[in-house]
Amino acid sequence: QLAALSTTALNSLASDRVRSITTSSIAGLTTLQASKLTSDIARQLTSVQVARLTTSAINSFSTDSISKITSDAIAALSTAQLAAMASTRAQVLASDQVRALTSQKLNALGSINISVLSSDAVGALGTDKIAALTSSNAAVLTLSQISALGSDQIGAFSSAAISTFGTDEIRGLTATQARGLTSAQLGAMSTSLIAALTTEELAVMTSDQIRGITSAGLNTLTTDEVQSITTAGVKGLTFANLQAMSTDRLTAFTNAQTESIQAVLALSTDQLATLTGF
Repeated sequence: QLAALSTTALNSLASDRVRSITTSSIAGLTTLQASKLTSDIARQLTSVQVARLTTSAINSFSTDSISKITSDAIAALSTAQLAAMASTRAQVLASDQVRALTSQKLNALGSINISVLSSDAVGALGTDKIAALTSSNAAVLTLSQISALGSDQIGAFSSAAISTFGTDEIRGLTATQARGLTSAQLGAMSTSLIAALTTEELAVMTSDQIRGITSAGLNTLTTDEVQSITTAGVKGLTFANLQAMSTDRLTAFTNAQTESIQAVLALSTDQLATLTGF
């Protein structure tokens, strides 16, 4: 019986002996045995064995041992095991281990564990995993974790998920990341999130992206932010956008921006007359 083995004897088992431990025996691994298990032994555990570990045993593994379990074995953990994983163990999961989890299992980790994943682990997630993140799990991503994401990953968040970001996270996006935002994401953002966009972020946005920003959002932009939008970017503005914009926002447009808008919208004299300050 495995439970009868001393920790010294357990850690002395050869690789083939470790892999031959039955699932019923591994289920009886005590918390003391688990806490003393070396990373070398942890690395030998099979997917079937890891799937039968109790949550108490998993949370008794040393952080070094947890990080050495193969990615296939980590992927075999159930949603219940992952949901019960201690944050001290979740925070040491390696990139390949996290990447191996299905979308369902990734979300099963829960917001506390998601928030402590390493930036490298979050940065290694595929766009399919990013797209499947629940709003509650996306909401806890830190600035450091988000900074590890590429533009494709940023664009993969659901509109509901990215709307849970804080103003610091939106403000902290690089120009490259901001270029990945979709018009749907921008349209779903609150006015406070749009107000957090920087001139550097707005300057790389295409006309499609600018078109996605609501009129209320456009009215939160400062003069410098309005003027940072390129002449190509302002072509995304609609007449309805312009009608809803405040006078101080309209007068903030540069001559080049105004000419670009007029050229695209082909505004009539009467339409221009309705736009105070344009």
